[in-house]
Amino acid sequence: MSDRLLRRFRNWGLKHKLILAFALLIGFVVVTSGLIIYTISKNRLEQTNRQLLLQNLKQTGALIDSKLDSYFLKSEIIFSNTHLQNFLRTQYGDLYSVYDAYQNQLSKVLEPVLMDMTYASTKGSELINVTIYTPNETLPKDSGILKDIKEIEGKTWVQELRQSKEKYQWQWVHEESGRKYISIHRLLTSFIDLKELGVLSIHIPEEVFVKLLQQNNEGSRSVLFLLGDSGDEIRSRSGAMLPEKDVALLRASDSREQVEKRTIEGQEFLFASIESTATGWHLAALMPYSDVTKPLKPIGYAVALILVVSLLLGLVLIVFIAHLTTRRLQLVIRKMNRVKSNWNEPLQLIAGRDEIGQLDATFNELIQALKITTEERVRLQVQKSSLQVELLQAQINPHLLYNTLATIQWKAKKADALEISDVSEALVRFFRHFLNHGDSRSTFGQELRLIGEYTKILRFTYNMAFEETIEFEEDIMAMGIPHLLLQPIVENAVVHGLRPKKAQGSLLIRGTKEGGRIIVEIIDDGVGMAPEQTDRINRSEQARPSYRGYGFLNVRKRILLGLGEEYGIQVESRPGAGTRVTLRLPAEYESSLE
Repeated sequence: MSDRLLRRFRNWGLKHKLILAFALLIGFVVVTSGLIIYTISKNRLEQTNRQLLLQNLKQTGALIDSKLDSYFLKSEIIFSNTHLQNFLRTQYGDLYSVYDAYQNQLSKVLEPVLMDMTYASTKGSELINVTIYTPNETLPKDSGILKDIKEIEGKTWVQELRQSKEKYQWQWVHEESGRKYISIHRLLTSFIDLKELGVLSIHIPEEVFVKLLQQNNEGSRSVLFLLGDSGDEIRSRSGAMLPEKDVALLRASDSREQVEKRTIEGQEFLFASIESTATGWHLAALMPYSDVTKPLKPIGYAVALILVVSLLLGLVLIVFIAHLTTRRLQLVIRKMNRVKSNWNEPLQLIAGRDEIGQLDATFNELIQALKITTEERVRLQVQKSSLQVELLQAQINPHLLYNTLATIQWKAKKADALEISDVSEALVRFFRHFLNHGDSRSTFGQELRLIGEYTKILRFTYNMAFEETIEFEEDIMAMGIPHLLLQPIVENAVVHGLRPKKAQGSLLIRGTKEGGRIIVEIIDDGVGMAPEQTDRINRSEQARPSYRGYGFLNVRKRILLGLGEEYGIQVESRPGAGTRVTLRLPAEYESSLE
């Protein structure tokens, strides 16, 4: 199935392929962009709601802490009043003295404090319940403000209050006379002898805190919770419930504030919590996550509309661009077909500097380069043919010289002219190697033997002495080399380098193997060459027949025609310091002139 689809796709025209490819690309980009925009909007909206929810929680927490601090301050005022101290410490003997103490001491202490300790309830404005539990048996207990301390003896919170260093304690939601309160208890002690005078309790109704939770949460579906150390939580209204495990984790948490996303009973909520600075209790809030995403619906519709319109416009643009692109490609293809049938077809550039225009310009340049290469190949072939003729002529002419020299050598030896006999024998061996049985290929070993005979002839001819050293790796000696390639370089080194030198010189011929190449160096310590002369040789400029660079150019030409452009010759020289000639030759030689 996949192979069938792939074959069908290959057979489609380029225009249809471009439309499909760009349609998929634009569709991917548009859909991805839409999803990214929607996700970013959702994340930013969620972050804003997180901040608002936490800010609302902090404001509500500040109101609750302020209310708790005010009741704590009231308890401080009552506790520190000396009239109350005297009232609770004094032992009364008759009702008159008790009545007088109520009027002149207790009322003066409590009335100013109780005046602003009211709250609005369903029954109207009510006073906050203030109770003093006293062990003084001479005071009458009216079951109102004054109560017998025996009523609270044995309760856990009383024992904890007496053991605490602060001598005050907040008590979480508890029930008194059928109503729920949050209370602050303070241990009353004498300023004189630090004896216990009783316990002051201020009972704050639960609805006070419910109203505070509702105050900053009107018109919202969020539910606020006030969580104490244990027991039930106080809630702003009915709604989602915090799971018991979350309540337990929140009470045990060390985090002062947090905002996160939670799932409760299959519904997602934004959950936030802070810690009260006054009591250490936790204030939490739950916001339905649907309230966060609800404003995204118009944004989603707008994004979807933009995506559809963008996709349609993109498809229209794709079809138009694909048509323009393939139309110009067809022009290039038709030009190629014309050139294939007629090599000399005039080439006209297709307008445009885009890739198609560049392709057309490159095609025109390629055709021009092919024409030039073809002409150059024809020219080189003519040169090769001429060189082959020259090589054949060079093989014919020396035969007479070879036979004549052999006769001279025989007669000189017979006449006891040993020096003439030796040089004649060297010439004979030289020409034997020179002729090489008509083969244009030789080996490095054969070439070096030829050079050895040749240097003997040069010493005799020019009456000169020089030191000759040959350093060749053993495995190179049997490798192939074009015949008579090294001899012109050695001749240049001896005749033009060492001969003009007054002192005895030296000649080094060294061969090494580097990778797939053989490097041959011919080094003399003769008179050297001027820099401009060396540059002219390395640039392959044509030399005069008497000019020293003529032999180098001949060798360079043979290497280029027979071995290729990747091989060649390099000359380095300094006047008075000598000359180094480096040849780069193939390790596996096959002549192209055969």
